[in-house]
Amino acid sequence: MKFKYIIASILFSVFGSMSFAQSNLEIVEQGQTVALNGDTLKVSVAQNDPYYLDFGFIAVRIDITNTASTSKQLTITRTVISEPTQWQDQICWGTGCFDATGDPYMTPISWAPDLTSGSSFELKPQYDPKNINGVGHYRYYLTDFQNSNEYLDSVDVMLTFGTNSIKEQNELDLSFNVSPNPASNFVNVSMKNTSEECIVKLIDVLGNEILIDRISGQKKIDVSNLKNGIYFVIVSSKDQKILSRKMIVRH
Repeated sequence: MKFKYIIASILFSVFGSMSFAQSNLEIVEQGQTVALNGDTLKVSVAQNDPYYLDFGFIAVRIDITNTASTSKQLTITRTVISEPTQWQDQICWGTGCFDATGDPYMTPISWAPDLTSGSSFELKPQYDPKNINGVGHYRYYLTDFQNSNEYLDSVDVMLTFGTNSIKEQNELDLSFNVSPNPASNFVNVSMKNTSEECIVKLIDVLGNEILIDRISGQKKIDVSNLKNGIYFVIVSSKDQKILSRKMIVRH
């Protein structure tokens, strides 16, 4: 399995030329109500899953709703955080489905849907695990290319295929919470499902390392001197497992 650390070089190369804006988007799994903005949707599929056996791929359905008062025309940029070798993926967005070749991959501008105020559109990532057990982790950035390439929001999908059930996987996974978010004076980073000491970093949108420290259980970080904007809290464990969370500073 290959792992890619979403730190300075990757953030800058993918998003260095973009400006950042308030989201005005609602991201939810289709049929659900829990917001997935800047969060991870975890999906578990067995090798004998009927849909996978019938169609040869796994589909995840996510609804994107424009809550702004004006229309938005969005593209999707997919980056791979981790993926078993030989796995392949597609992105269905707009009026077509596209093989996500390369990393990062952006859907064609000419196929981007027009989301009027209050309207929704389906983002449907599709995965072909080639019957190979493993866990793939993907991030999807929503970008308004008609407005100076504003980065609006993101959602992660973590697909577990043919291994542990999602309940078992969640219990085993290293994870952490960031609160409050948005933050003005301080933010608490709280580890879950582990007692080991990890490394925590705070990165700005241009990839600059604002802070690096060690965390065991919980860490309180002073953000009172940071400028308003979007940052990434990145935690790495001794076995090189990497997790990230988006954090907003607003004074």
